[in-house]
Amino acid sequence: MTFSAVFDTLTQDNRFLPIQSGVLVNMEHIAFIKDKYCVMSNGERFALSVRKEKETERIWQNFMFDDIRKQSRRK
Repeated sequence: MTFSAVFDTLTQDNRFLPIQSGVLVNMEHIAFIKDKYCVMSNGERFALSVRKEKETERIWQNFMFDDIRKQSRRK
């Protein structure tokens, strides 16, 4: 399977976010975004696309807020 096919499949799931060319991350596993890097819960760091840095951070923050809202509704 090509990366393009995997990319198309995974990006249909709103948990997956392209952060630079050839790199997709599962937003459920992002620990934080800081200093132009996406740091994962296991400590791995990935550089963010410079052009899309602000947009990427905004998308992740919205994802996290939505997740918090969903969790609070379940209680």
